[in-house]
Amino acid sequence: MSVKFKNIYQEIFAWIGFLVFQFILFFSLEPLIIESKINSVYLVYLFTNCLLIAFFYLHNYFLLPKFFFTKKYSLYYFFIFFYLFMMILILSANKSFNPFLNQNFHKPILAFNLAIIIRFTIIYLLSFFIAINNRKKQLEKIKVNLELHYLKIQINPHFLFNTLNNIYSLVITKSDLAAESITRLSNIMRYMIKNTNQDFVLVENEINFIKSYIELEKLRLNDFVRLTIFINGNFSNKKIAPMLFLPFIENVFKHGVCNSTPSNINIKINLEEDNLIFEVTNTKVQTISKLASGFGIENIKLRLNLLYPENHLLIINNDEKRHQILLKLKIND
Repeated sequence: MSVKFKNIYQEIFAWIGFLVFQFILFFSLEPLIIESKINSVYLVYLFTNCLLIAFFYLHNYFLLPKFFFTKKYSLYYFFIFFYLFMMILILSANKSFNPFLNQNFHKPILAFNLAIIIRFTIIYLLSFFIAINNRKKQLEKIKVNLELHYLKIQINPHFLFNTLNNIYSLVITKSDLAAESITRLSNIMRYMIKNTNQDFVLVENEINFIKSYIELEKLRLNDFVRLTIFINGNFSNKKIAPMLFLPFIENVFKHGVCNSTPSNINIKINLEEDNLIFEVTNTKVQTISKLASGFGIENIKLRLNLLYPENHLLIINNDEKRHQILLKLKIND
């Protein structure tokens, strides 16, 4: 069930509860059936609540965005009081609608109008706080999207420059692999342009992207480097934030590879139900860059905190001989 329809159902049940609760209270004042006809009191009760529900949506979707949020407070409060005044006028026009006339109230008209004002105020405050809360969430979402867009802009050039350096080396040595590497880079950049503007992409597409990147890096490796890749799990319909693994893998090939020194690189991606486990381990052959402790890792931590709050675990193990990244994500369809 989509979030949109889920919210609609929640609203329907809330309004049903609102109507039923007051309907039960009315039984203590008036019988439902009089002379084989529905008591007119219940008709006005239903009509009144329809007016209150209509005001709730008018207030949320018209008055607040049109006048309150644009700081046209005079018009905003004018329409609020005008709506309330018209409710009282319409409902008070027919005295048979007033259930307090048959009760021992000192001033039944005043009591009836006061009851309308109290119910109207409750609906108004409820509508106002819900709208303010929704607006706050929308602003936070916009802020998150802007921050994520900024972070993606930072990641993409870093990847591009490293890859172009690799291709440049192949061109200098006049390697036949240069043309193949350019084709692979073209496919990778096409994926990045297409998908990095999305909040989430299919895990299987992201894995294929990572595989393409690794194949591109393998073009410059020799027998000194032992590369092991393990990918397991049913990734159908699972989604993940794009470009989340790339900085870790990129860092491994940049600082864990030396064509004159034996080294090991192990990459694991395993899905267990909704738990995605990503692990990268490499032998240290060069000094680990700032990804391990500086701006790079802070960049990734920020993305994880924005996209997977309370649903991720990032562990970095860094000793003299080995560097390890372990990332666990809770993902859904």
